[in-house]
Amino acid sequence: MAKKISSWEDKLLIYNLYKKGYTQKKIAALNDVSQGTISKIIKEMEYEKQIHDLKQIRNNQSERLLIE
Repeated sequence: MAKKISSWEDKLLIYNLYKKGYTQKKIAALNDVSQGTISKIIKEMEYEKQIHDLKQIRNNQSERLLIE
């Protein structure tokens, strides 16, 4: 299992499969990588989602301040 997953699209697909209920083990088998690799990708994507959500909150607050 030496395959490396680096594209954003592949990581997003893996994250979506996980959110739809696929196990990390099953996703790993489908992608010919270790379960640990899938775990790291899921963690990375959850961090990316947190960052995106926080940026949205910041932007919404900035817009609200400009309106007031």
